[in-house]
Amino acid sequence: MVRIYLAFFFLISLVSSIWSQDLSDFYKKVEDKLRYDENYLDIYQISFLPQPSDIAGLRNIPLVDDSKFNFNIREGIQYYFVFLRKSLEIDSLVLLEVIEERDKSQTGQGALFGDLSEGGNLETSTVIRFRDLLAMYYDHPEYYQRLYNLVEKLTDEYAPDSKLNLPIEENFKNTRGTTSMGNDDFLRYAWTNAHHYYPKNDASASSGGGRRRSRRGGGGGSVTPFKIDFDFAKLTFYHKEMNFGSSILSAETHFSPDALNLLPWQSMTMSLGIRNLFNVSQGQSRVNNDFLIDAGIRGRFRINTSSFAHKIPFIFVDEPKLNVASGLEVELHTTRLFRLPFLNFYLSTGTDDYSDPFVSFGAEDSSYAFFTSTQWEASMSFYWNGNSSRTLRFKMDIGATGHDIIKATYYNGIKTSLIQNDITPLLALSLNFVPSYLGNDTELFGLNFRLSDSIMRMKFWFKVFELSSGHLFRLETAFISNPYYRPLREWENEGSGMVGIRYRYGF
Repeated sequence: MVRIYLAFFFLISLVSSIWSQDLSDFYKKVEDKLRYDENYLDIYQISFLPQPSDIAGLRNIPLVDDSKFNFNIREGIQYYFVFLRKSLEIDSLVLLEVIEERDKSQTGQGALFGDLSEGGNLETSTVIRFRDLLAMYYDHPEYYQRLYNLVEKLTDEYAPDSKLNLPIEENFKNTRGTTSMGNDDFLRYAWTNAHHYYPKNDASASSGGGRRRSRRGGGGGSVTPFKIDFDFAKLTFYHKEMNFGSSILSAETHFSPDALNLLPWQSMTMSLGIRNLFNVSQGQSRVNNDFLIDAGIRGRFRINTSSFAHKIPFIFVDEPKLNVASGLEVELHTTRLFRLPFLNFYLSTGTDDYSDPFVSFGAEDSSYAFFTSTQWEASMSFYWNGNSSRTLRFKMDIGATGHDIIKATYYNGIKTSLIQNDITPLLALSLNFVPSYLGNDTELFGLNFRLSDSIMRMKFWFKVFELSSGHLFRLETAFISNPYYRPLREWENEGSGMVGIRYRYGF
């Protein structure tokens, strides 16, 4: 009987030893994979500068070797949580390890005269390993849950960095086109071209992002309290007091409806209103991933520019022929929703008062005039880059547009007739050339081609100079062609153009 007990005890000991050895090998393989093959893994990391309030419940964290770990709040020390993100295959975030990074030049551990090599004063070590977290999950779930909650809080506030960085042949990597699944390309286009202010936060103006952060959070953009965008056709204004977090207001006035093939001052109207940028998700801190709604509402008023629009030195047009009615303009741009493209919508609706045209034709006692009271436009936008450095940035709009034309005849009263209300395809292509100079993006020039109603509208801008205080000057030109594949209508002007200076401050 004693021999049976001894044999049974030996068998249990042998199985336990083998199991322990297998488990130890498993831990070692996983930890080696995290250490040496991290660029091949779809894992993420986020930095953490501990504050006393953050680690109040994380004292003496138990480790597998029976030691205890405590976060250090000394200057020059920060931590990185490495984890798997929640996905279709993984129903919750999974912690993998915690890394400590020490800047020895700040903690007093550097050499006497410092280490002049790049990164020479940084010391990195894994303070909580995968095996510690796995044991903690089963044996001390309260500690694991606190760490889990801390990482969830950080990822809600800041975008984590992906460690996936497969080595690609350099020439191929730099020449292939790229596109962003978030709002990055949309925001870069807006920062360069939009007349209104767009915030810069975790989607920075630079195309990359370093592993190390010197502080938590952070935001980009200019620190000037107000921003102005002005040219001879449009003026927009923003002040920091108009920023309400998830809602950013700005004011606008312009002199040309966007849905008409007219140059500024040809429409004989002035629009005045406000624009509001809504963030319907996480506020400005996640502007590169959230659902954004850029909405504008403006009142449009008639002003008689028929006598001088064709005499303005920088606008090369004939005397206007089309009267644009007073009314209301609504403009809407959205980022992606449920993987849809970026959407754009514009509607302008006006009064049906045709009693006082600024421009009319025919004899004085039987004259007639042409009006438009409603214009609309709907399109989808697509963004991509010519290479991974985003030197060439493209935008394409595909959609439809339309406007009505009413002929008013003045003989024994006013008689009106609708002579056009067609829907025509809309196709537009934009190109921005943004080379990198001394590590910074330089917005050098841009082109835009837009075809609608058989008429081509072309724009070109070129940066003249930029001052370090935030003042930017561009030379901008615009040209509207004669109609292709159809004759010129009576209310349309022949090909026209303009040239001017655009001034931006604070962008």
